[in-house]
Amino acid sequence: MVDIAISNLSNQIAETANNDMLAIDDVSAGETKKIPFESLLGGNALINQDFSIWQENTTFTNPANDVYTADGYYVQTSAGGGTLPTVNVKKNTTVHEDAFSQSMELEITNVGATGATRAYYVVQKIEDFVKYRGKTVTFSLRVKSSTAMTTPDTRLTLYDGVSSADATITSFTTTWTTYSVALDVGAAASEMAIYFVLVSGAGVISSTGSIYIQWMKVEIGSVSTPLVPRGTGVELTLCQRYYQKSYTQAVFPGAATAAGTAITYIEQAANADHLMVMHIKLPVVMYYTPSITIYDIAGNAGKVTMAAGNNITGTATRENDAAISVYGTNGAANTTRHIEFQYVADTRL
Repeated sequence: MVDIAISNLSNQIAETANNDMLAIDDVSAGETKKIPFESLLGGNALINQDFSIWQENTTFTNPANDVYTADGYYVQTSAGGGTLPTVNVKKNTTVHEDAFSQSMELEITNVGATGATRAYYVVQKIEDFVKYRGKTVTFSLRVKSSTAMTTPDTRLTLYDGVSSADATITSFTTTWTTYSVALDVGAAASEMAIYFVLVSGAGVISSTGSIYIQWMKVEIGSVSTPLVPRGTGVELTLCQRYYQKSYTQAVFPGAATAAGTAITYIEQAANADHLMVMHIKLPVVMYYTPSITIYDIAGNAGKVTMAAGNNITGTATRENDAAISVYGTNGAANTTRHIEFQYVADTRL
């Protein structure tokens, strides 16, 4: 961490009008460093930086390849001729630093067995990677473990589609520690992604136990700066660009509940079978036209609730990045008109 001498900070800030880099005095190191001005404002290219948002669930038992866990983060795995560790991914509300309310826990219940190309990654892709072309970018995370662990093939990786930079982590301790790696992003960069590589290759973690990640950060510059919390409301809005649901945030998709449903209800109509359509404006404009999953109030996927009851086929139509429509046919004569459903909209990278 950089200890800043602030005697001339106001003048330095004024100078950033024509210069992205801010010179600061590192008192502890006795030297001057330059960091991006946006770092002082908490700039971070990652969403859900402190793992406060878990819209799908808060516990994932040994998730398979390409399964999303905390919003924005998914698991990539490959056995590679060996046996992968058994890892449960959880929201932990007990182990965290004072400025935070949770961490991501990787609970290792079996360390697996050696395999030349086996891999276990936690990944997030960054949408607006183009803005980082031609710049130095740093990926950092803060982490500790429940017990001392030797980790021969653990590392941080920052990848731009053409080149990558790695920082090896040989062990974890019970003390919160920040690790970082910097990459000079090329002009031809075609993507940007961060990888927390728990296992890569033949090495085996020394023991079972839990690894707790407090935060992850991607910022412009070669210096890792402390994370500035955004607030849960801001994080949720950022996450909803890629994944949003009608359910209460503490309730997970597929639950049997009417709380939060989209609903239209008409009484004293002609006694007849009927089709009903409902149009919804999404609370946040999404990355692109989403994949829609609907549920009736009993939790049945692909179904809606109508006057005739649950388990009636529902269809999403005319969706775009800002709205969806859903329709269903009642299947029986009735004097009321009623359609009700929960939904999930997904555009994750």
